[in-house]
Amino acid sequence: MTCDTLVSPDEPLTRYNPKYPAYEKVFKKGFAPGISTNGLLALLQALEADSPDLIRGGTLLPVPYILRLDDPVEAACAIGYCGWKGEGLNTVNDVEHYFGNQCSNASQRMGQELSSGWFLNWWDDNPREVVVPKLRDMVVEVLEERKSNHTL
Repeated sequence: MTCDTLVSPDEPLTRYNPKYPAYEKVFKKGFAPGISTNGLLALLQALEADSPDLIRGGTLLPVPYILRLDDPVEAACAIGYCGWKGEGLNTVNDVEHYFGNQCSNASQRMGQELSSGWFLNWWDDNPREVVVPKLRDMVVEVLEERKSNHTL
């Protein structure tokens, strides 16, 4: 299976869909509904600035080891960033829990265990110059949809 293959309850996908890749579907239908508007706006700001505080290849800096859980967050992945800057969560422990909850809830929304990994792997494994502008566009689309539905 490729990163663009996803099985979901509303539309079983077992093949590559270039018009709606799995990472995009998981972000928009899995993650975005659980991320507050403040979280998405904070992420958008980081994406537009290509902030070094927005990392790939890991969830947080410092790495969430037991002795560092009360340390302040220095940088976070796209999902963790929403909790850190958008929700005001400041400790490694708090953002790590936020991230875990978001992943679990996204997978539940998609109807497939661990489907959050389709987005996370895309974010981590592709060049920054590809994922930052694409995620920016996805976040803008989600925010515009919320605005048009009066759910901002």
